[in-house]
Amino acid sequence: LLVVQKLLQSVNQWVTKTTHGKISNLISKQEISPETKMMLLNALYFKAIWSERFNKSDTKEMPFDVDPLKQITVKKKTL
Repeated sequence: LLVVQKLLQSVNQWVTKTTHGKISNLISKQEISPETKMMLLNALYFKAIWSERFNKSDTKEMPFDVDPLKQITVKKKTL
């Protein structure tokens, strides 16, 4: 259990640092088991200026499915 906790901490710290704090807690203890031998991770951070800005009033907090079991709230443009 201690090994899993150290792995979680190490991975999540790397993700937070690599994405300049934009992504944190990428993995949870439910996603790692004592049988886990390897993890392949990559981080991509993209920042750009939109060619056409959209109205903030068209932006709403909405659910986003990270995977079939995990949902988070993100800002999305509505039509």
